[in-house]
Amino acid sequence: MVLLNEEKVYPNLLKGREDDNMWYLGNGASNHMIGSKALFAELDEKVTGQVRFGDGSKVPIKEKGTILFDCKTGDKFVIPDVYYIPS
Repeated sequence: MVLLNEEKVYPNLLKGREDDNMWYLGNGASNHMIGSKALFAELDEKVTGQVRFGDGSKVPIKEKGTILFDCKTGDKFVIPDVYYIPS
């Protein structure tokens, strides 16, 4: 997991080292979203809508839930209100 402070971290430096277990967490994000349903600890299927990106493109929201990380240190890290966007 990478905690992203955009003033100090440059994600392009990690290009070519992509990993399915790597996360970029932006502290300035309006919405948190993920495309893998299996990673949710819980999901609310009643939540729908759209997310609009800075370039004007939109993607549908299918569900919303909570992601739970088990850290190597034994700590748990919770991200609530994450949108499930399967694309």
